[in-house]
This record gives sequence, structure tokens and C-alpha cells, in this order.
Amino acid sequence: MLYGIDVGGTKIEIAIFDDHLKRQDGWRVDTPKDCYRDFIDAIISLIAQADQRVEQPAKAIGIGMIGIVDDNGNCVSSNLPCVNGMSLVEDLTRSLVRPVAIDSDMNTFALSESLGGAGAGIDMVLGAIVGTGTGSGLVVKEQIYKGRSGIAGEWGHVPISATLVQRYQLPLRACGCGGFGCAETYIAGPGLLWLGQHCGGQFVDNPELIAALRGGDERAEKAFAIYLDCLAGSLAQAILHYDPGVIVIGGGVSNIREIFHRLPALIEAHLLPGMSVPALKRPRFGDASGVRGAAIMAQQLCQKTAR
Repeated sequence: MLYGIDVGGTKIEIAIFDDHLKRQDGWRVDTPKDCYRDFIDAIISLIAQADQRVEQPAKAIGIGMIGIVDDNGNCVSSNLPCVNGMSLVEDLTRSLVRPVAIDSDMNTFALSESLGGAGAGIDMVLGAIVGTGTGSGLVVKEQIYKGRSGIAGEWGHVPISATLVQRYQLPLRACGCGGFGCAETYIAGPGLLWLGQHCGGQFVDNPELIAALRGGDERAEKAFAIYLDCLAGSLAQAILHYDPGVIVIGGGVSNIREIFHRLPALIEAHLLPGMSVPALKRPRFGDASGVRGAAIMAQQLCQKTAR
């Protein structure tokens, strides 16, 4: 059996897979946010429950975490303050008495989609998550590419282009990272809602904004057009940096069907002349892709240990 764990800001999901990556079982618990010991105990408890449900417990554990994970398996920039700077891999390996692999949830998402997913057979897969936040994972020949500090793919914190700021007279918005003008503040889900309000709408959430868009509301149409151009410009920067063969777009915003119809032409306008836009695809495994990618990390760890 393979265990994959996906740690989110509100829930921790565990899933049990067979060695063909077919899901057998899974459940969720609340994420402890304030106490590191409580967080570790929650993971230990999930593994203990999984061990009781299978005939042969997993030999290794894969975990996808929100935030950036360094080469030592430590979270260095997470929305869970209790885990930042802590020796997660060391502590969990000791407590669980088996190897543990930890990486960002963006990387586990990309890994899942590169192996049997929407990016199968493509040498370089960029898995872009556009939801409450924005980021991506990069997989090259079925291996996660982390870079020197584990930040490869953090295009959400690249500043939005001056061209877009000038074109739409956008203010430089404060970002949670401490910077100003980060693309995430315009292209993540909260950014879309902000644009709707910036354009004079009184939308309370994105579903209302999209319903208004489909009903022909001019303010919603204006906001969405600005949003798409900002998203296209940011994705174009990622393409210029990595030149991926496919971009798999996940996260809540990816459920808006109009995005996939209109993005390619807008991205092309931000690229160099003669450049083509890589295929843009929805994730084959949807919201379950991250936990599946964590299980793949566990599988790869088992294979590495066996050698």
C-alpha cells in the first residue's frame, strides 16, 4: 500500500493507494494550526488509522504541504506558522519509524499530473494552481524540479508587469509575502473578486461575479477581461522562464470554463513574436491530484530505498 497526505490550511487529507495508484480509501481531519506537537500527533494518528485498515502497511509516507519546503524537508514559508522552520522530515521519520518524503502541494500536484495525468508523456510539465493563492510545481522527466532553494514555480510572487498596471490603471496591491504588486494579488481567487469590486461591482463572491458575467453585466465583463489579461501575462512569464510542454491549471478558478477558451490568444500576445502557447489542460485527477502526487513520492522513495 501507498499513503499520500495532503496538508491544507483547514484540512489534512490522507488517501490509501495500491501500487498501481488506484485509490482504496481516504478521509480528512482538521488541520492543527497553532501547536507543532498537535500537528505531528495528527499525522501520526492518521498513519496509525491507515495501518489498521490495510493488510500490509505502507513502507514510506509522502506528504504535500502548503508553502515552500526546502531540501531538508523543512517548511520555510507556510500558512501554518507552527510548522515553519521545524524539522518535519526528521521528526516524522523518527515518530513513524519509516521514511518520509515532504514537498510542497504544488509540486505534488504537478507530479501527479505528469504521471498518468493530463501531462503524461510530456518531458516538462508545469502544474499551476490558481485558487485562494497562486503557485506552481515543475516536473522534468517525471521528477520534481525544485531549484536551489525549493522556490522554482513561485510565479505568483513575480510582480505583475508594468504594461498591465499602466493599461488598466491598477494600484500596486499589498501581498501577504510583504511585497507589493505580486501577480497573486490580482490573479488568485480573491484577486478576481477584488477586480470585480474595483470595476464598480458589488459582488460578494466569485460565483456571483461569474453569474453576472454570463448574464451580460458590463462591470463583471470588464473585471473578467482585466483578470484574464493579468493571468495571461503572468502565465506568459512562466512560459518564458521554463518553456513547458504543457500547463495543467488546477485550483478553484480553473473551474471557470471561460478561462480555457480565452487564455491561449491572450497569452500569445504577451510572448515573443513567433512563440507558440503550450497546451493548457485541466487536471485529470482534479482536487485529488495533490494527495495522489504525495503517494507517488512515497512510491519513488520506496524504489530509491530498495536500490
